Amino acid sequence: MAHQLCILIHRPPYGGIHAAEAVRHLNGAAAQGLEATAILVGDGVYVARAGQDPGATGWTALSPALEEVVGAAAAGSPRLLVDEASLQSRGLHFASLIPGATVADEQAVADALAQARWVMVY
Repeated sequence: MAHQLCILIHRPPYGGIHAAEAVRHLNGAAAQGLEATAILVGDGVYVARAGQDPGATGWTALSPALEEVVGAAAAGSPRLLVDEASLQSRGLHFASLIPGATVADEQAVADALAQARWVMVY
């Protein structure tokens, strides 16, 4: 088992602090040199949608922070996996995601979870 952290995000980017906390933890793990993977499933796939604009809602767009942490990845960590079935069921396409996102089938998601030593669920 790898010394790896897996952060599973299944909640949307707005309406609660869960997704924002997940991105914050991913950033912290990367800053500490931990091997980390973020997996977006369900409404969590919206976190990786490029060009988010929450308007006057008072919420902060999370995709720029996620893009920054994934874009600064050294040695392939952190990784960002986006569940293919969740994307399809929400009518989203790979082209609408931030750079660095990888669309993953259910087997790739299961493998990433199985290889993790720690899993945080948001």
